[in-house]
Amino acid sequence: MGLIAAFVILLVYAPATHLLRPATQQMRAKNPEIRMLYQSITSDVPGAATLISISRHLGIQAHPGLEGVVALLHRNYAVNANYLLGEFSSTGWWYYFPVAFAVKTPVATLGAIALAAWLCVRRSPWRRLRSISFQWFVLLAPLAVYAIASMGSRIDIGIRHLLPAYSFLFILTAAILVRAQWRWKRLVLPLLVTALAVESVSIYPYYVSFFNVLAGGPSRGHAILLDSNLDWGQDAQRLKTWLGAHDVHEICLAYFGIEDLSRIGIRDLYLPRTRQYEQRNALDCWGAVSVTLREGLYVGPEAFAWLRERKPVDRIGYSIYIYDLRKH
Repeated sequence: MGLIAAFVILLVYAPATHLLRPATQQMRAKNPEIRMLYQSITSDVPGAATLISISRHLGIQAHPGLEGVVALLHRNYAVNANYLLGEFSSTGWWYYFPVAFAVKTPVATLGAIALAAWLCVRRSPWRRLRSISFQWFVLLAPLAVYAIASMGSRIDIGIRHLLPAYSFLFILTAAILVRAQWRWKRLVLPLLVTALAVESVSIYPYYVSFFNVLAGGPSRGHAILLDSNLDWGQDAQRLKTWLGAHDVHEICLAYFGIEDLSRIGIRDLYLPRTRQYEQRNALDCWGAVSVTLREGLYVGPEAFAWLRERKPVDRIGYSIYIYDLRKH
């Protein structure tokens, strides 16, 4: 598995393969334009002095893959904007991803995982640990490592960061449920599959905004998680459709996304913040705000507090709220 991963990484970065060659002092003297990896390492990265020393000693060049790892380390220990359960934090929470997993995973899947765990525990697995075959450890080890790494991360922005772990978890859960001998198997497994299908289809076509029924569904998602868990700018085209259906030619908008709105025909005007009283009083337009910004992530809790006090007249998907700000 490690060799396959290494091959894929080398293939992706094939144009930069020559940068894997150590840069000797003689090479650097002849080619002063050579960039070294240590030049990308900042003091806020843990063990920065050691990493810089190793990079210098080994002559490691600024390979883009290695620079990406350094950038990730820098981002992890920098000040970040994180949101969970209505609270904001610059350092995150160790339980962020466990909560995200619990509310963004379908209930039937959670039930299957819990059932598989129970089937293992009921037979005193610790006594038979030595008899467990290697293939089970192949599934368990990545899950354990990923769980520890994710709970130690300070970049708490999305369930998408857990996606690599799901494949191991699904295979492990399915193997346990199918191989174990337990009562009601022929009844429970079809029920779990049916429940999973129903909950998955029920969110169509707003998959990004999915929250399971135990969390209150996507309409309550903003009270738990924001950013790519709920709102990643995915409803821009639906906003365009809404504007056309209501014969609205321009809208005061605060949009969370990278879509070029003018490209899809949306003419957006500035939507004032809470403290911009004069601009707010002068408004005479329809207003729209992405839920990530409405709740205050990245812009501050007070930025659109004035809109949170008002009742929206409509909602685009689960990510954009519409307000009537016209002077009647």
